[in-house]
This record gives sequence, C-alpha cells and structure tokens, in this order.
Amino acid sequence: MNPETDLVDLEAVEPRQSADPLPLLKDGVKRIEPLRSAWLLWSFVAFGNFVLFAAVVVGGFLLFPETPAVWITAGVVGLVAHCVFGAIKRGCEGKVRVAFDRWRADVFAFLERGAEFSAGGYMAASEFDNSGLNSAYYNRYSGSGYVQARGLTASNLAINHVYTKTEYYTDSNGNQGSRTVTVTDPVFHGILIVTDAPLPCRGTVVVNDPHHGIGTLRKVQVASPHLKKSYAVGADEPFTGHRVLTPSLQEALWEYRRGFKYLPRFAYRSGLLYVAIPGASLDAGTCPTRFSPVTIARLERVLVQCGELLAFLHASAERLRPETDD
Repeated sequence: MNPETDLVDLEAVEPRQSADPLPLLKDGVKRIEPLRSAWLLWSFVAFGNFVLFAAVVVGGFLLFPETPAVWITAGVVGLVAHCVFGAIKRGCEGKVRVAFDRWRADVFAFLERGAEFSAGGYMAASEFDNSGLNSAYYNRYSGSGYVQARGLTASNLAINHVYTKTEYYTDSNGNQGSRTVTVTDPVFHGILIVTDAPLPCRGTVVVNDPHHGIGTLRKVQVASPHLKKSYAVGADEPFTGHRVLTPSLQEALWEYRRGFKYLPRFAYRSGLLYVAIPGASLDAGTCPTRFSPVTIARLERVLVQCGELLAFLHASAERLRPETDD
C-alpha cells in the first residue's frame, strides 16, 4: 500500500498460491517492455521532430526573409509530422497502460483463485447508496481500482456535488457585474469495501461520522468511550445494536479507526458490512513510465503491492466481522 494513503501497519505478504511467480513476472516483462520501448522511441522521434521543425522555421525566416513561402511550407510539413508522431507516441503510451492493467489482473488471479481486478472499474453507485453512510446529495460519481476477491468487493470512489452559482462583484472602477462559476463540493473521496458479514440477529447497525448521522435509526449507547465520542451509533432496534456491537467488536472498530487519518464509517445491514474510508486509496502498483525499463524486479514490487492490498482487504473483513452464535 502507498504510505501517502494514510494506511499503516501493512506488511508485505507472500503470494497466496504456492506456485512460482517467476513465469508470471517474465510474462509481464515480455508483454510490457517492447511496448514501453516503442513508447520511448516515438517520444524521442516526436521531440526530435519538434526541434527540427522549430529550427527549420526559425532558420528559414532568418535565411529567406524575402520568400516566406519556403519556411512557411517547411513549417507546415513539420507541424503535421509532429502531430502524427505525437499521436503515435500517445498510442504507444495507451498500449503500455492496457498491457500493464491486463497483466496486473493476472497477478490478482495468481495471488488468489477467483480474484479479479479492473484498473478503470469501480463499484456501482447503488452500493454506496445502500450503505446508508452518506446523507449528502451528489451528482458526479466515478472511481478506479475495482477489486473482487473471496467474499468481498472494493474500489476507490470519487463522489462530488457539482453545481453552478452566480457571483456578483464590483471592479476597480466601481462597475458592478456578475459571473457564473462552477463549484465542486467533495462528498466522498476514498475506499469503499463491501464484505459478507452475517449478524447474530436480524437488523441494521450503523457506526457513522456524526456529520452524516444515523438517519431514521435509533441511537445506541455504546460502552467504548472512544466510539461514543467520535461516532454516531444507531440501529433499527437498541437490542440489535447491543447484540452486534460487543465489547470486542467495539475495540476492533476503534483499533481499525486508528490506522487512518480520517474517520472510517461502518454499516452492518442485510448480511453485509460496508466500510467507507475517506482520504485513502487502494494501491495496486503504478504503470511503468517510458524512461523506466520493465524488469522482473520492478514487476515483483507490483506483485507484492497487490498481495498487500488483498491482505489488507481480507484483514479488514476478518477484524470487523461481528461475532455470531455459530
């Protein structure tokens, strides 16, 4: 995991399968490195063409000031070539990203049977709404880094409320005017995890940020002074809240909260646990750059990061799952 995401105390893990990862790493190098090399090559070609284009235009202007058609024609040809080479370069960059994302999906399948990863995918808005952890209106919903593993799904989400408003002002000359500006209010930027979590009794329990409250649920008094001070806790019935939020689970929730800069939110409903972690993101490694050769060592670091991500998600599910009578 990336330390910039405020996730702490995550150790590297070994692949979940006993199979040797070396063939997978070699396959990644074979699939990605030629595309990266082509990206680098066309980047140099595009840059060299731009330098040549600029030199031709400036030199033509200085050497043939009386015949602008010569240097103008050369400049137009150079500009067209630069646009073509730039398009080829961007196409190579896109191919590197696609190849890396496909290989990374293979890494997740290698680490855990049935695990899936999509760099551009994200959880549906209905999942976020079903959590009951948000009370704010939003009209922009996007995300990345969708992970599906044993009994859980997760992704990064970026949710905003975007609207326009009219501002009135007075300029330095005393004239009054107005302008329309676009305002973006962040609603939630972070991780959403949804995992199986059977409850010892039927019902809904929410441990939420006080800013978002508990909606129509009934307030539940908890023994933990930390939860009582930091969270709004509610359930459809007080008995359900006390039955689910045992002292050990309250302690687990608070210990989990201490691992993040901002307040995670929790909801137990319909046999599922929703965990919303603002200000954090799932890190499954970064795409190679054109100047960084794709090597087995570099891809091995990505594999370890993917393993850390899966370990974090499974550890979250295990630590926050309520006790049952089974």
